[in-house]
Amino acid sequence: MDFFSISVLHAASVFALLGLIWTIQRVHYPMLEFVEEVRWAEAHRFHCARMLWVVFPAMVTELLSAGALVWFQPSVLTISLLVCAIGNWILTAVIFVPLHNRLAQARDMYALRRLVKWNWTRTVLWSITAGLAFVNCWTLKNTH
Repeated sequence: MDFFSISVLHAASVFALLGLIWTIQRVHYPMLEFVEEVRWAEAHRFHCARMLWVVFPAMVTELLSAGALVWFQPSVLTISLLVCAIGNWILTAVIFVPLHNRLAQARDMYALRRLVKWNWTRTVLWSITAGLAFVNCWTLKNTH
């Protein structure tokens, strides 16, 4: 693959994640407050199992393509894209996996509110990443 194709692949994964994170942040996570205790374990298990199949491939694609962009053309822009991808992986591993593990044990409104609050960091980070990915593709549009 050439730099342009990798840039388009990267942007596609970022914009997919952007739409997903905004939907999760504004609709899905807040909606979990309405899940009753009796259905909590089932609802949370359903959420985690289904989200994994949507989020994981896109995040892997974003990370690998960002790494490839740096490999082929290191610049402040491509390095920033890779740093953003790594940042979201770190946030997910350090903050969100433990919160989801806690929520898997019981309906914990404090943990759920922390999930919503902390998810703004990923929402903002993917929004910034989308802007950078757009700039990256925009600068390449006249070269192809």
